[in-house]
Amino acid sequence: MGRKEQIINDEAYHDTVLLLQQYRMMNFHANLRKQQYDKRTSFDNVPSSKLAQELSEIQMNEMLLKEIVTALNNLKAYPNDGEVYYYLLYYTYFGKDVMTDEQIANLLNETDITHDISRSTVSRKRKKATMVYGMILWGFLSKDSPVFQHFLKLIE
Repeated sequence: MGRKEQIINDEAYHDTVLLLQQYRMMNFHANLRKQQYDKRTSFDNVPSSKLAQELSEIQMNEMLLKEIVTALNNLKAYPNDGEVYYYLLYYTYFGKDVMTDEQIANLLNETDITHDISRSTVSRKRKKATMVYGMILWGFLSKDSPVFQHFLKLIE
């Protein structure tokens, strides 16, 4: 792999990690904005142009969150540890609670997904899972797409 390809891969990995780290907060804010929008639409004195703009932003957030989850679900079907990768990323970034590597290892060891996985293996496999997830996600989202551009605005 050439130096230029490595820089692109490093950038995609960094973007993927950044997105995953922000997922819970993005999901929280999107749900909150939707609730606030629903409240506002019940009042007659809100200008319709403002509501239309807000609805457009809410829909863009929902599209982004849907693409993020779709990529995670597709990760599960990836050959060679796809299901392990799915659960590693799910427990790390998507689940309701924040979990340590040791908690994730214990959960995986209690299932039929994998056995005898250590905390250090969780960390190592998470990196590979993130790279594969990024390939799937960025394959869905062109960097020129409005959804991707919206994501960039959200993380600024």
